[in-house]
Amino acid sequence: VDGAAFAEALRQVLPVVSRDESRPNLCAVNVSAAGGVAVLTASDGRRLHRAKGPGWALPTMLIPSRAASLVREFLTGPGKIGVDGTAPTLLVVQNAAGDTIVVRLADAVFPDVAPSLKARPEYDATFSASEMGAAVRRVCLMADGELRTLALTFDGNRLAGGLVLTSGEADRARE
Repeated sequence: VDGAAFAEALRQVLPVVSRDESRPNLCAVNVSAAGGVAVLTASDGRRLHRAKGPGWALPTMLIPSRAASLVREFLTGPGKIGVDGTAPTLLVVQNAAGDTIVVRLADAVFPDVAPSLKARPEYDATFSASEMGAAVRRVCLMADGELRTLALTFDGNRLAGGLVLTSGEADRARE
């Protein structure tokens, strides 16, 4: 596989891996094949990140977050990734220099997220990252503690109600 592409896909999904050890199926990166390409999925229960990686012919696997971070740092160029035939719970990763690491795969099942993801979104919106960041910062000034919800409401083809951030059960700030 293209180790750099796999490492980049891991970099994209690792920030949302759950840190809650009581949810082992979310404390890992799910790697599956779609059309011969690796699709990496991670979630913490609130956010979901997906990234496409290099060509992939291996079965679906769940790589624990710590192991995924190690694999990301280990792969810098072309590499080989395989599953040990005698122990299918072991992932074998070899980098371009010929160094090898063996990673134990998670013994859990990643939740089926396909029903919540539509093939084509009903609405599509494009935002300037700087404008969105500024709006979030302005609304966060009114938040008390942890920001819990970011909602965009659409009415037809236009944004209705603006950006709504919720910091608590009753706190609502609009931008």
